Amino acid sequence: MLAQYEHTTASGIAVRVQTRPLVTAAIAVVLSLAVSACSLREPRVIRAVDPDVALQPVTYNSAIRGYVSQRPVEPGNWQEQNQNVAPQRKR
Repeated sequence: MLAQYEHTTASGIAVRVQTRPLVTAAIAVVLSLAVSACSLREPRVIRAVDPDVALQPVTYNSAIRGYVSQRPVEPGNWQEQNQNVAPQRKR
């Protein structure tokens, strides 16, 4: 089964195009497989028993590093708060 459509060029010429959906789909699949095959690389296998392999040292990172307590506090003076966040006057 052919799919037909008509395309009008910039110069006003009408062109009829016939495509076969299965052929178009097959070409798209083949091209996508070819492109994806180019990006594959072998995984690096590290043997645990090989003492010559250089590895990065394991470091400890705390899950709560940089934590700042956000406990509720009494409300402050709103005028002072506004002065603290207001842009500084240019002199």
